[in-house]
Amino acid sequence: MRRVAGAALVLAGVVAGCSAPANGVQGRLVAIDDTGLADVPLEDGWIVALPGPGGIDRLWPDLDERVPDDQLRYFHEPLDPDAVTEAGGIVAPVGGGGRFTLDVPAGPTLLCRLVDAEVQGCAAVELLDGHGVHATVGEGGFFVTIPV
Repeated sequence: MRRVAGAALVLAGVVAGCSAPANGVQGRLVAIDDTGLADVPLEDGWIVALPGPGGIDRLWPDLDERVPDDQLRYFHEPLDPDAVTEAGGIVAPVGGGGRFTLDVPAGPTLLCRLVDAEVQGCAAVELLDGHGVHATVGEGGFFVTIPV
């Protein structure tokens, strides 16, 4: 069974005292194909992780309109990686086999795919201690599942 958190922007308060596992949250990014072809690992770009509520507002405070929850997976905006660090987040490189490591605490987190200084989709998720992250990109946008 998987807990799916794609476009939902339901963020609870951060639990005080949470810390990331010693090795971080392990993840994998793959491209999915709706024609039945096998998933293909994406080995480029970065995953942005911003713990806590209000991630979109914290990274893009000057947006003209609020991003609807069901549109986060299609969200495209320029992003300076320094802005992520200044907001308390991290920018993790995606490497071989589409693998990445997020050094962030369990709890509500905004995850986004970053390619060439532009975000290509986001997902608001609840990271769980001891659980990894499976991120997908396809015609349906950017999704994240947390295997339980």
